[in-house]
Amino acid sequence: METIAETTMIKLLATLMKWNISQAHRHLTDARCPIFRKICFLPLSHIPSRRTLQNRWNNPKVISFQQRVLKRLLRKLLEGKALRITFMDMSDLPVSMKDKEAKFGYCGKGVFWGYKFFMLTSLRGIPIAVVVSKANKVEMSTSKRLLRQVERRLTSRQKGGDPSACCRCGI
Repeated sequence: METIAETTMIKLLATLMKWNISQAHRHLTDARCPIFRKICFLPLSHIPSRRTLQNRWNNPKVISFQQRVLKRLLRKLLEGKALRITFMDMSDLPVSMKDKEAKFGYCGKGVFWGYKFFMLTSLRGIPIAVVVSKANKVEMSTSKRLLRQVERRLTSRQKGGDPSACCRCGI
């Protein structure tokens, strides 16, 4: 369990810093800069080799544990009532007219062919849920999808759901 927790902490730090495995390992093993090890509560002796870290990175147990941590953080955000809904109408997504799933929709610039992007964020701007819909979808129906997505993420573990359903972004 200890290696799972340690690898999860490293993955969370790498995600926040937008590092790949090699970058994470390089920063964590830099003896001159212990700040990242301190953030993860790991001494230098507990940082695995880059190859070992790479082998553990996509371990199902590590992914499951990481999703539990992220879900707990999400619950804390929701309990604090620090949510803000931000609807972003992204009409500038590049979409070919050959895209059979895209639709015509409206935005501040007029009519466009493509999709709309919606995001639910905390007051601090942390993304909680994201939905991409066809351009002709009404904002109200999409906002309901966002709220259902948050509810599913919070309850999937309790109902015995698939833990990978919580986060399909591979974080």
